[in-house]
Amino acid sequence: MAPKTASSIAFVCTAWSLLYLIYGNTPRGKSWFGHVTSKVLSDSKAVPIITLAAPLLISTSACILLHRRSSTNSHNKSQPLQPIMRHWKLSFRHGSNTRVNIVSFLIVFVPCLCFFVSGIYRQLRDQRLSFDYMTEICGKSFGILSAVSLSFFLVPVARHSPLLKLMDWSEVEAVTIHIWAGRLGIFGAVGHGLIYMGRSIMQEESVMSMILPPLGCWRIFATQTFDPTHMDSMAELSCYCHFRNLTGFLAAAALCIIGITSISFVRRKCYRLFYSLHVLLGPFSVLMAVFHWKRMMLYLCPSIIYYLASSVPVFMQQWMCYRKNGVRILSVAELSSGVNGDGAGSCVSVDINASERCMETLRPGQYVKLCVPEISLISHPFTVNACEGGGIRIIFRAAGPFTRALAKRLCHPSAATAPTGTMPKVLVDGFYGTQHRCRQVLSHDVVLIVAAGIGITPYLSLITDLVTMTSPESPYRPQTQVFLHWVCRDESLVEYVSRKYFDPLVQDQWLGQLDGMPCCVSIKIHKTTGSSRSQISISPTRTCTGNYSTIFYGEKETEHKSLGLDSQGVPMIDSRFCAGTNDSVMKNINHFLTFSFIACLSLLSTYLQYRSLTSKTAIAPRTYGLLATLVISLSISFASNALVDDDQSNDTILSSLGQLYDCAKLWLNKIILRKCHPSELEFERGYKEIQSELSLPNPNSSDATGGRHACEHDECFGSHRDNTSEITAPTSLSR
Repeated sequence: MAPKTASSIAFVCTAWSLLYLIYGNTPRGKSWFGHVTSKVLSDSKAVPIITLAAPLLISTSACILLHRRSSTNSHNKSQPLQPIMRHWKLSFRHGSNTRVNIVSFLIVFVPCLCFFVSGIYRQLRDQRLSFDYMTEICGKSFGILSAVSLSFFLVPVARHSPLLKLMDWSEVEAVTIHIWAGRLGIFGAVGHGLIYMGRSIMQEESVMSMILPPLGCWRIFATQTFDPTHMDSMAELSCYCHFRNLTGFLAAAALCIIGITSISFVRRKCYRLFYSLHVLLGPFSVLMAVFHWKRMMLYLCPSIIYYLASSVPVFMQQWMCYRKNGVRILSVAELSSGVNGDGAGSCVSVDINASERCMETLRPGQYVKLCVPEISLISHPFTVNACEGGGIRIIFRAAGPFTRALAKRLCHPSAATAPTGTMPKVLVDGFYGTQHRCRQVLSHDVVLIVAAGIGITPYLSLITDLVTMTSPESPYRPQTQVFLHWVCRDESLVEYVSRKYFDPLVQDQWLGQLDGMPCCVSIKIHKTTGSSRSQISISPTRTCTGNYSTIFYGEKETEHKSLGLDSQGVPMIDSRFCAGTNDSVMKNINHFLTFSFIACLSLLSTYLQYRSLTSKTAIAPRTYGLLATLVISLSISFASNALVDDDQSNDTILSSLGQLYDCAKLWLNKIILRKCHPSELEFERGYKEIQSELSLPNPNSSDATGGRHACEHDECFGSHRDNTSEITAPTSLSR
């Protein structure tokens, strides 16, 4: 029921925002939305807060609180009666790039285009307007188009985006919405700038003189006494107009550079350049846009607040893990030495210690984002699988600069620049990806999986779960037949994967024949090493021997001492700020309060900062809302992570909340009893009855096991004792 409520709230909020984009810029729509906003905020120009920011943050808060994790075998019960909405979400996830682009086009492009066209029509209905005024109106409309399209472009790229979890959309496919919103924002910014430049050229004014402030304005900056109304003798505009033009040009230029580096060809060839420019020029363009227009922060605050409220707590959790020497690595296995013996192309397996709750959250096909600050500050995605001993395993091939450096650092720690025998600090953030991979497979009668080389990793845990479901002990026997064909030329990788994942299934006789029925899972390995090619079919009698060298540390004491390895670190815990990973609403309280406090305080500070701008030419106060949002996000994220630093502290806090609730209930009942039963004897009887009903310890007892209750009833509520040793409360006592 709770997930349906969250979906309903998200649907209503999305419909409200889309109604504003489609109808809100028409003559009647602008008047109506302005009237509603003036009733709520006493300012008709703060419409984006009511129509864009508030719906987004409210729906996200509801999603975080009400979205719970489904059971592992829920596909068995929900598949036959799957709702239309679920089918649509699965279709979106399974769809081709064309379908994803169509959905993104309908969600982003069409509403923003309606907002743009209706705004121009509303302001240009009078045909007697001058050409200069119409040009100015078109330029402003392009600028507002850019602001509106950028109001939600950060939602798909936030860490553990709650709305994507609710809709069960993949981060890889949902980023298409980010791309469409970014393209539309760049289009609007460029159109806004070109129209105003063309207007200046038609008025026989120099474009460079319009953008670059004259020398007099720079002198005012140098003396730190900037006067926006200052008019230089060599210019026709004030210093504020020059400053506004300069910041607008810089914001548009930064967006254009980001757009060029985001082209598929450039991004694939120069990913490090693409990522670095995104990190540097993204905040720079936002800052320049806020300087450029007084109301820009009202349009950007939904996207910025959502991103900070979702991502900063995750970054803070990673930072606290870094202070504890990162996650604890159990073992490292180098499966091969590479083609040329330099480690390039070699496969490495890393086992990482994980908490029990983390293993309960892991689903087949999911991945984590791994960061090694010693090598790179960029987080890289890696597929994870469960390993024996209660941990996760990452198998990767050293193909790129990061993976080669990571393989060298893990397999040969003494050869690195770090102290001899020490492991690097590894930060792991997860889990990402869909939680319903098995459901997707079981929705078909026959499934064919073809994997090549290291591409087998996303299917290892999936095959294990599917085979487990066909075991005699499993009550659920699906009729889906799965055929896995794995083509690989690395013999050591084949032997390692077979020994770790396929052979245990064979030894348990879960492959081949099952109670006289044909097997539901068939695995065939095609080895293509050199000129000899062979095909291996997994059967119950097959055994395999490994040909690899393994480095252990932390768990095996002899190898640890001989190699002098450092096994410091903490077990990996899944992100506590990921929606849909807990099985109860109470466990979502921490994430809900963190997001809600950041969102509410940031939105309030943004609105107060906008209301405080009494002067149109005020520049520095425009950044106060942005700075306040950043400070609020960091402060609340640090406090939230510090309070629930581990599972034991989290349980303690939940227990304390329950005790506080019981104390509050006891206090209210005490007030009611005092009014209903003024006599001391009747009050004591009712008080003891309520106390035993709530299973609270007796505040008068001082036994060694119970001690005193957390709320200290005697201090809070006073002491009411008598000399009666045993009092029987009447059954008709009013509570």
